Amino acid sequence: MLLTLRALFREAGDVLAVADPCFVGIVGAARLLDIPVVAVHEGDNGLDIDDLSARCREAHAAGRRVRACYVAPDFSNPGGVRMPLDLRRRLLDLAAREDLLLIEDNAYGFTAPRTTLCPA
Repeated sequence: MLLTLRALFREAGDVLAVADPCFVGIVGAARLLDIPVVAVHEGDNGLDIDDLSARCREAHAAGRRVRACYVAPDFSNPGGVRMPLDLRRRLLDLAAREDLLLIEDNAYGFTAPRTTLCPA
């Protein structure tokens, strides 16, 4: 995580978005590197895409940008939620619009049935 964050965050105005609640490891790594972190609400279906969009707008208004978003789409830590496919697509669309990088932590994705993630 440290190497990834160090490589991605080069500009002084870059901000890292994380789910709230979030895995403490990514927040700790960001703090060690003095990377500002902005919390994004996580609901029953995972990351709140509308809230992430609002955080991006707020960052732009303050002369900053959300450079990347740390997301755990399957069994997030500590929330344990799974993002449905439509929400994952909305996240990708937002990332493309905002020129936002996604740092995916999918440590438990192998435990999810393929049929629920990739319907035929």
